Amino acid sequence: MAESTLPPLSLQDAARLVVESKSYEILAPYLTAAAVQADPHSANAILLKLAPVKKRDSRWQALLLPLLADESLRGTALYALGGSRSPEVLEAIAAQLPVSKTSSLAIALGNAGDVRALPYLLALLTTGAADASPWALFKALEPIVAPAAVAPLMAWLEDNPSHPEAGNARTILRKAAALASGKPLPPTKAPNFEPFVARLVAEGKKAAKAFVRAHPKATVCAFAFDASPYEEYFAACLDSAERPGASEETEIGRYQWHLFHEFELPVHSKLGKGAIPPSPSVQDGYVEHFFRPILRRACEELAQCGAFDGLRLQQPFRIGYAYPSESRIDCAIWKPHS
Repeated sequence: MAESTLPPLSLQDAARLVVESKSYEILAPYLTAAAVQADPHSANAILLKLAPVKKRDSRWQALLLPLLADESLRGTALYALGGSRSPEVLEAIAAQLPVSKTSSLAIALGNAGDVRALPYLLALLTTGAADASPWALFKALEPIVAPAAVAPLMAWLEDNPSHPEAGNARTILRKAAALASGKPLPPTKAPNFEPFVARLVAEGKKAAKAFVRAHPKATVCAFAFDASPYEEYFAACLDSAERPGASEETEIGRYQWHLFHEFELPVHSKLGKGAIPPSPSVQDGYVEHFFRPILRRACEELAQCGAFDGLRLQQPFRIGYAYPSESRIDCAIWKPHS
């Protein structure tokens, strides 16, 4: 291995440097081919800490793409690219797949809806992949499901009839079989969750008013619903702009005022009698799948109706939601009420 002329970086060093105004100039030399060969540990530290940085120099992408070909950095390089669906990123992943046949690349390409991932995902389903869960494979297959998936899915189910992910496999199989027959499945009928948009907006307003009374001098940078619709449990959460790292925070469990205002909604009253229908999604259950647009519309209305005008807000003030074990999904930016 070549000897590096650059000082080694720890994770702490990388975390500090990636947010510097000249971070690209400081850290790009560590990601050249020669520097990576000499010191892959520093390169990995940079990639791990670069991933959560939302606003960064546009030159990073071109620097990261060649690293997909490096076996020691491929995973962290993909992580640092952050699920980007730009044509340049998808082309780089697709070009690397025939060479590496890496499950993480195939899954990333499938999740982006790129059909070039299909043969690789089906091969992983057939042969097994130690570094990829069946759930991840099925989730990546869902956007690009095709008739070619029927036989591999049937074989997987025959070998794994009691697997926890067998239900998701059957969901994908139904779609693939319908496409093979020339009769795609009709959309799953959505429950009438529409009244909950107004209920969520009302609870958001109530939380904002209560927050002003409880913390009149606090400056906040984000609002989010912590949502568990199947359990009928919700909470309004707010984060302090003064908390270190708050401006980039996406885990609402770390908010300064997580679960500030808790409430319940009678979600099951809209489901009718009998068993809950199968979900049209691998990612979510039936209730969670159809509740996402409800939460989004509620967040968008809260951003526009003046609900947060009484608070001290740091801009941009982000409004979103998250399901358990999920990062915040941003739905809107607060707009001053005119």
